[in-house]
Amino acid sequence: MAFGEIMQRFTWEILDANSWLLVENDCGLLFDPVDSSALYGAISGLKELLIVLTHCHFDHICGLNHIRNIRSDACVIATSACSERICRSSGNLSNIANVLMAFHKHNDRIEDIIDPFSCKAADRTFQKELDIEWQNHKLRLEEYNGHSRGGLCCEIDGSTLITGDTLLPIPTITRLPGGSTRAFWEEDMPRLTAMKERIKIVCPGHGEPGQIDEMLSINKR
Repeated sequence: MAFGEIMQRFTWEILDANSWLLVENDCGLLFDPVDSSALYGAISGLKELLIVLTHCHFDHICGLNHIRNIRSDACVIATSACSERICRSSGNLSNIANVLMAFHKHNDRIEDIIDPFSCKAADRTFQKELDIEWQNHKLRLEEYNGHSRGGLCCEIDGSTLITGDTLLPIPTITRLPGGSTRAFWEEDMPRLTAMKERIKIVCPGHGEPGQIDEMLSINKR
């Protein structure tokens, strides 16, 4: 069974941003800590917690500060560029969150207003790629720069891909500050396309999990 079929999904409903949590042997592997009381409850009693940030944008790190408060033992992994950018509201885009949210259907309530915030740097950083083992599973983290400079995708045991906002069930956005249309088409898409034969399921930063072929087909020039 692919990991994407047993991962728990938690969503920050304001912008439909996903967290993905895998629990094995009472240890948690969490991708993108969103603001979710259900997520906070799910990770509170775990023996260990490893957090991976797919990119720096505020909607994917909006629960990070709270999780670090309740889980001071948690280890956060990110690319060097992502780690630097989460430390600044202008880097994580929370300084313009309300402008961005004005274009989203859920921004019709006063309680949806987001104040600019920053986070402490990641505990472990890397550039380009990083291979680690977690609970006897192989994780390969690779840097992707199309949607956001210093973003990453994580391949788990060669069958499941956590993509953040690099690959979604909608066309990938590259026009936000720090994004690169050139990097997406010339670097990201060829690498993602090369995974088609082995990746069984994609867990994206927004929307439902799905097949890599379907998500790649949405992103055609």
